[in-house]
Amino acid sequence: MVPISSEPTLADLIARHEQDASLTPKRQRDLKSAVLRMSEITRVDARITPASLRFMRPRINAVRPAKYNLTPKTWSNLRSNFRAALVQAAPRQPRRPDTEWARLRTVLPTKRMKNGLSRLVGFCEAHSIPPTAVSDAVSDRFRAHLEADTTVPSPHDCHRLACRLWNQAVETVPGWPLIRLSVPDHRRPRLSLPIAGFPVSLQEELARYLDSLGGGDLFSEEAAEKRMAASTVGQRRVELRLALSALVASGKDSASITSLACLVEPSAFTSILRHYLKDGKPRPFAHNIAQSLITLAKRWVKLDSATLDKLKALQGRLGPQPKRLTEKNRVLLRTLDDPRCAGEAAFLAGAPRQLGGAQDICPTPRRYANRGRDCHPTERAAADRQPGRVASRSASCAARRA
Repeated sequence: MVPISSEPTLADLIARHEQDASLTPKRQRDLKSAVLRMSEITRVDARITPASLRFMRPRINAVRPAKYNLTPKTWSNLRSNFRAALVQAAPRQPRRPDTEWARLRTVLPTKRMKNGLSRLVGFCEAHSIPPTAVSDAVSDRFRAHLEADTTVPSPHDCHRLACRLWNQAVETVPGWPLIRLSVPDHRRPRLSLPIAGFPVSLQEELARYLDSLGGGDLFSEEAAEKRMAASTVGQRRVELRLALSALVASGKDSASITSLACLVEPSAFTSILRHYLKDGKPRPFAHNIAQSLITLAKRWVKLDSATLDKLKALQGRLGPQPKRLTEKNRVLLRTLDDPRCAGEAAFLAGAPRQLGGAQDICPTPRRYANRGRDCHPTERAAADRQPGRVASRSASCAARRA
């Protein structure tokens, strides 16, 4: 078998520990067992897998210990021994406390700050770095230590949190060194382009269109037929910005996109939808952005019917849009075949929509809530929301039964 990289493999690591005369037989056994067990759990071949925490960390993070009947303590010991086998086989030396760091530990006001800064403080103590010598260079060394010498699930998040808490301590903790650390940003670069990068005419038209969706001037010719909620308008803003970015990614110059009409040209519409294909299949977001662009073409750009039909035909090539069920509809679908929940299913299927009904997926005869003692809890909750209507219907039902 060919190794994955030129680094020593996990099998080489086991052979090296077996020949290490400085380790006791018990320590050799624990390290070998940890490497073999972790290789078995993560499903890697020890003969070709590099002995690297960077390579193994995502595989270790994906493990669910309960699946292998491992208690939290056993899993913690296994990870610790595996880390020791890869980084430092000899047991760790006791940490020598530093008086300056010990004093700063005690003045931290919250448990969150103590836990978040404990690794950074411990690293500085182990390397004899005084509090006044902490800097961005020390922070970079600390991040490299987290990546290569620890089994922390996310070294980047741990490093970022330590920098943020350090700066917070500078502002709030008396006697803390007045040295601020640069907070790293490990997020991936934004794929969408800012609106400010497009022509001013497009920015102004986009602002007018979004204002019309939110209500705007009721007597304006540009006013929408139905006012949208602020959250919906925000979603339209994001979708149009992504559509503009997709159009630029297809090769069109951003300076040439001077109006929203450029988005609903058939060629541009096709380029935008093609950007949201994955393995030849449309991603769910493609349906949303296609519908938003068709709404833009119909209500704002006011395309002719022939061009609008062409856009709808292109949208049809995406196939049917995946349906999203509400939580109540999911409960209904789960309970339709359960005789123990027949009452709840019938109520949810037949109740009016304002009571949480779902006639659209289960058109059964209507039943209304009865506030009697044998009423289902769901019915009682619905009845409490509209006591007047339900009470009158309950009275009429009682009269018919009498």
